[in-house]
Amino acid sequence: MKVSRSGYYKWKITLKSARQVENEQISKIIQEEFHKSGDKFGYRRITMILKRKYNIQCNLSEYFRLMRSMNLKSIIRQKIRDVR
Repeated sequence: MKVSRSGYYKWKITLKSARQVENEQISKIIQEEFHKSGDKFGYRRITMILKRKYNIQCNLSEYFRLMRSMNLKSIIRQKIRDVR
């Protein structure tokens, strides 16, 4: 491709930083929506909200990874056991 090695790595670093900026913006929105829900929504519901409200489409695993890195875990409700 006739590209210098240093030029390639410089280009690669700039792509990575643009993605990091995008992830920071998405993570702020995730935190906001998570706390609005009363810490009840998991990554699946957060994904649905971001698709509907903000028209942001991303993979489920990407949201899961971002939420895990921010220590955002949903509250799991207890199952009601039917004693007969």
